Amino acid sequence: MVKDAFHGRALRVAVIGSGPAGFYTAEELLRLDIRAEVDLYERLFAPYGLVRYGVAPDHQKTKLVTKRYDKLANEEGFRFIGNVEIGVDINFSTLREHYDAIVVTSGTESGGALGIPGEDRQHSHHAFEFVNWYNGHPDHQHHRFNLQTHTAVIVGNGNVAIDVARILAKSEEELRDTDIPKSVLSMLTASKIKEIRVVGRRGPVQASFTPKELKELGELAECSTWIAPEELDLNAASEAELNDGDIRTRGIVDLFNGFANAPGNGKNLRLQFHRSPIEITESGVRLVKNALQGEAGAQRAEATADVENLDAGLIISCIGYRAKTIEGLPFNDQRGVLLNDAGKVETGIYTAGWIKRGPSGLIGNNKKCAAESVKTLRTELEVLPPCPKPFRPEINKRTISYADWKRLDAEETAQGSPRKKVLSLEEAIEILDR
Repeated sequence: MVKDAFHGRALRVAVIGSGPAGFYTAEELLRLDIRAEVDLYERLFAPYGLVRYGVAPDHQKTKLVTKRYDKLANEEGFRFIGNVEIGVDINFSTLREHYDAIVVTSGTESGGALGIPGEDRQHSHHAFEFVNWYNGHPDHQHHRFNLQTHTAVIVGNGNVAIDVARILAKSEEELRDTDIPKSVLSMLTASKIKEIRVVGRRGPVQASFTPKELKELGELAECSTWIAPEELDLNAASEAELNDGDIRTRGIVDLFNGFANAPGNGKNLRLQFHRSPIEITESGVRLVKNALQGEAGAQRAEATADVENLDAGLIISCIGYRAKTIEGLPFNDQRGVLLNDAGKVETGIYTAGWIKRGPSGLIGNNKKCAAESVKTLRTELEVLPPCPKPFRPEINKRTISYADWKRLDAEETAQGSPRKKVLSLEEAIEILDR
């Protein structure tokens, strides 16, 4: 039987960030052997974080995980508090007065830098901006990207790079039955991009795509995906890595071999390896060709003297995400994460998700990550001091409850396909005030 075992009352926990890590953390807390009250704080008016604003709009099945979060939101002890930014609308120190423990699950809020000259040019962007834009994130809906150019270059060999390439490559018809905002769809439909290049610094064996994502590139209706056969030539160390690799690696290389052909007559998506950008130029990007050096499993890309200039009006780098520092909490600036030990930052402060471990893994990985952090919290209950004010803090602004969100969600769903996302707080409040 669940009991009030924390100083004769329920354990009070504030979770900051309502993405997958936040919801899984809340779920783990509500499954403890003592009663817990969990307040889930969110800076935006809508929950779900990465699921809503990071998962590509044409991957609707992935977003069905929100049904699990909806069930959790109906449980006793859970409260969603949207439109509240910690550090702006309420101080972190105030939270500590009103909660016995705080779990930071705020994820990542910026993209990693290439660190090369010209990176701040107008046609150079990070995937963080582009992905949030095509997903209707309130902070990024007004971004503009040069879609009237012939060539787009995407830097990176991970699934984010594939998502970006696929959205640029798909036709209006392929995107119509998704939740992509109508304004974004109209801009993508008017795009003049005919060539999309995805470049990676190492070789095909070292690419970190997943087979499922990569396979979709071969199923595009109006775009040919191709690789020049010489791109798939492997050195001895890469051959050894392939032979000793797992099924996923062999499956990826098999897919690459299926793409080894000539370009089509229409729009083309080209995969290239052994290249790194060294400068964003006025007309495009300079790429240096790399050679892999070292033993199998530990190869590094070393620049050669071979450099190529590529004309491109749109450059998007997909090289990782970074969390935002939180004043007063220890931060690893190199990795872009909170310093922590199995989720513990300091007594009473814990973390989970990408701000804990870095931008890695799938949505489901956050469940295991959250479970570890809550387990760490549970072992410290005997030494955890109770908060001096065990009642909810006052917030002097319009907040969004989960019931409010469900009204907004119903409004979006009623729009049909493409689903019309609520894109701004002003629009959300207008709907709620009707």
